[in-house]
Amino acid sequence: MYYEDGGKTVREMLKAGGEDILPLSEWVISPPHVVEHDAIAMWKLHSRGDTFRRAYSDHWNQQGVDVLLCPPFPGTAARHDTTTYWGYTAIFNILDYPGVVFPTGIKADPSIDVPRKFGSPMSPADEYNRSLYDPQIYVGAPVNLQVIARRFSDGLALAAQELIEQIIKA
Repeated sequence: MYYEDGGKTVREMLKAGGEDILPLSEWVISPPHVVEHDAIAMWKLHSRGDTFRRAYSDHWNQQGVDVLLCPPFPGTAARHDTTTYWGYTAIFNILDYPGVVFPTGIKADPSIDVPRKFGSPMSPADEYNRSLYDPQIYVGAPVNLQVIARRFSDGLALAAQELIEQIIKA
């Protein structure tokens, strides 16, 4: 749903601007991550997206959720040119739910944040993410959180962020 034209527009804009495509941008707009859709496929995709958004909203209603506090990434802020997973944020883009990512004030500390084995990786992506962590490289990296609210509730997300930051700093 992000690049319905298979990434053609992004490539054309970069070319017109004389810019090279960065490796992670190339990765995200290349198969199998994106495919070019014709009009019928796009309508079907949008219909599936609408169904998903309704089901997600219904689930939040059933659970009595106003906002969601969660991590924006599987670890601290990622090093440049390493991120190939954004499932912690992309789902909210698909849902059109506003989110606010903010620092907690906590920094990675290699004496506490030691590598741990949590069973076998669930997928090649999980294995890759696990391989990125080196306590010495991440010394002082910020630990962030994100607050997500429902569609058109941007103010609620910002208010929740402010309240959570006050609690963290207390």
